[in-house]
Amino acid sequence: MIDSLKEKIRSENYLPLWLMTGYWVLIGLLEFLKIFASSAGDLSNFNWGININFVLIYSFAWILITYPIYKAFQLFLEKNKTWKIVSQIFFSVFFSLLHTLILGILFSYFLYSPAKHGDSFFTFYTGRMSANFLRSMVMSFSVYWVMILILFTLDYYRKFKEKSSQAIKLESSLTQAQLQTLRMQIQPHFLFNAHNTIAMLIRTKRFDYAVSMISKLSELIRTSITIDDNQSTTLEKELELIEMYLEIEKERFEKSFEYTICLQNETKNLRVPNLILLPVVENSFKHGLSKIIGKRFLRIESQLKNDHLLITVFNTGPHLSEDFKIGSCSGIGISNTLERLNQIYGDKSSFNVFNAEGGVTAEIIIPLDKKYL
Repeated sequence: MIDSLKEKIRSENYLPLWLMTGYWVLIGLLEFLKIFASSAGDLSNFNWGININFVLIYSFAWILITYPIYKAFQLFLEKNKTWKIVSQIFFSVFFSLLHTLILGILFSYFLYSPAKHGDSFFTFYTGRMSANFLRSMVMSFSVYWVMILILFTLDYYRKFKEKSSQAIKLESSLTQAQLQTLRMQIQPHFLFNAHNTIAMLIRTKRFDYAVSMISKLSELIRTSITIDDNQSTTLEKELELIEMYLEIEKERFEKSFEYTICLQNETKNLRVPNLILLPVVENSFKHGLSKIIGKRFLRIESQLKNDHLLITVFNTGPHLSEDFKIGSCSGIGISNTLERLNQIYGDKSSFNVFNAEGGVTAEIIIPLDKKYL
């Protein structure tokens, strides 16, 4: 139990509490300086004991209820705007009243003297409260809202830091994706097959085809390596890289492979994550097109659908097994695509692979909202 309590203390962020405690100490110090300044420097009539006690009591009364205020603030932090406003109005009245009552009790306790005042402590307390209640409530109410403003500022700063951290992580992930393009997405077997095809073209003295394929392969590698550091690109530019890849595969399979790319005009300039389609297309060859003999076909399409961009990649080839589940797939192409989409869009995007007539279709759906990219 003690260990679990220690772990909870470590995991909870107490920085706002420490800052608020420091805030009350500062408020108390400023209040003391104000009282000292109002004495016009007449130290002979300045009662150090009473004034120091006043400042300490005032600050201590706020420190006592700082933690409950902080927990109440956290409780309604993730609620909708209406709940936030209603809850803070209620808590501002409640905690201002609580502070006023605590302050009255503490002041009365230190200032009450039976010999001097004669009446009971309760009578003395109620008399002071009736005389100072409204002024104390207004002051407590004002200070409470200053405190809430500080807490909202700290929370906003925390969320800003979290988003900055996520952006750095995303940028790092993108850099890794770029550096690993040849290793993960243009996999070694593709380069090996391309090399064998070039060798075969040279042996059969089809030099023009060999030179064309070498040129296309060099262009694909150069483009993959020199791609810019932006995490997004337009769909049209993304497809330029895909076409280089497909042209090389077309040379390798010669007349047995055909492909079509059909982009809806409204989608061409929409932003998509860099290199998001290359592993999907490469997956189509590895698990589909390379497994069949005869005619091979691949089709890439895009369209707008319910404020989302829909991209489909269809390839002829064997169907997926009946127990196929995309979430449990360990292949680099699928897992890499799933991870990147989830990192950028969260649950606002989807990636599915399913059987279609004559082959398999991969479907990517991403929101159009520019805040993601």
